[in-house]
Amino acid sequence: MRPVINFVVPYTDALVKRLAQGDPDRIVRERGEDAPLLSGGGPAAWCYLTYARLRTRGWGPIRLSNRIDPAAINVAHSNTLGDTPDFARAFFVDTRADHSHRLFAHYTVVQNRDQLAANTAWVHHWPQPGLITRASPVTDLRRIGYIGQVGNNNLAMAAQDWNALLGSHGYEFSAPAADGWHDLSAYDALVAIRSFDASPHSKKPASKLFNAWRAGLPLIAGHDSAYLQVGTPGEDYLVAANPPEVLAALDSLKRDVPLRERIIASGTRQAERYSDDAIAARWIEMLEGPVASRFARWQAQPLSEGLRARALKLADVGLMQAKASLRRLTGLGPRT
Repeated sequence: MRPVINFVVPYTDALVKRLAQGDPDRIVRERGEDAPLLSGGGPAAWCYLTYARLRTRGWGPIRLSNRIDPAAINVAHSNTLGDTPDFARAFFVDTRADHSHRLFAHYTVVQNRDQLAANTAWVHHWPQPGLITRASPVTDLRRIGYIGQVGNNNLAMAAQDWNALLGSHGYEFSAPAADGWHDLSAYDALVAIRSFDASPHSKKPASKLFNAWRAGLPLIAGHDSAYLQVGTPGEDYLVAANPPEVLAALDSLKRDVPLRERIIASGTRQAERYSDDAIAARWIEMLEGPVASRFARWQAQPLSEGLRARALKLADVGLMQAKASLRRLTGLGPRT
């Protein structure tokens, strides 16, 4: 009998109940009280959306919960695992996102191929739920959007600087709040540049590229390794490493109609390869394969597995404390 997959989220009982019975696409499109959480929250993006997408496809047994189950395979976000007191008595799959590797976890899901290691699987971040695409093809370029967090080193330059840069060349720039990330119907192109350099940003996902492909919009991106892992610059998105290159890319998309149409058409084809069905299939393959095998070994060796968890938790805490000290001393230390 297949073990229960317990998707753990750090929410109240009432919120867990609403989410478990809800449709994430409807929640986002109706802009209810839980909509911003589904766009900007790590546990929601990784644990709740995976639960909802697998439930819709009839795969199970699965559960959404705010409690660790010692008899189940517990799937939790890295930050949630960092706070759990149950590290030595339960089995954990860590959805790492762009946070630190929880050493005591038994298996890890990463969103960038550069993060791969032992007992780890690369699974793509779910695209934005409730996505609203353009109703008509792009025929001109005027309104340019950035869809995502503007802080925490996610966007090169401040929003006002983007407004000034693009406005001086006849473009409009918009960076909506999280409750508007799903509505791409009014944009002509998107930008997704974390820094004006060649940094690969090896912990970040390709979700902004997936969203652009699904929406039928051209994307101008940075040198993120995640984009190179799934796309091809010049074919299904463009790359810019500084403000003049951003303007040049926008001008090319505006004036070169065949280029714009090729980028959009290639992105539409790519979107089919990274559909919700494809991402769900990857989750199922992982859970039924290497995760189930690792769970069976964990069940068969409770004493050694408990000792392993305690030792690695100590190492995990030490590593977190070292990183916190580094941040205090330099202000440049890595996130946890």
